[in-house]
Amino acid sequence: MDTPQTTWYFDLHKVALELKKSGNFRILVNQIRQLQDISSIETDLRYAQNDLDLCKNLGQAEELKSETPKNSHDARIIGALFSQSLIYYTRATKSESKHRGFAPITKGWPTDLQQLHIDITKIRDDIVAHFGPGTNHVSGFWSREAIVLCLGDTGKFWRLYTLQTHPD
Repeated sequence: MDTPQTTWYFDLHKVALELKKSGNFRILVNQIRQLQDISSIETDLRYAQNDLDLCKNLGQAEELKSETPKNSHDARIIGALFSQSLIYYTRATKSESKHRGFAPITKGWPTDLQQLHIDITKIRDDIVAHFGPGTNHVSGFWSREAIVLCLGDTGKFWRLYTLQTHPD
């Protein structure tokens, strides 16, 4: 008969906090912190990939193959997933935080991947996280806006028109 095995779980974050308070084992405390940071970065990158996969799957759905989706909510969901994937990716590869260390994972990448990384972070910085037309976007403007004043027999009125383009 097999003997049941005991499994032990240790919260290394709490262990590191207690060791840090004691002033002992600084090297171990730093190694636990680095492990936690790398694990957190890897999780962000996995979430970014999962969100992009969902975008692709939703975009290939039968009802979205026409130029005007039958359900505009689906298109907005795809846009939200795409934006979130940009945030996860950039948070993992560019952003520095007082709560998580930074790992230069793009260091040593070939020039074409470095440029792609720069383009992705520009989309996040100049369009998704902060409002802007995205003039540095590879295929031109990401969005354009105009305020049109209409004068006619029925009076004056204004409208704000926004055109947004997104990558295919």
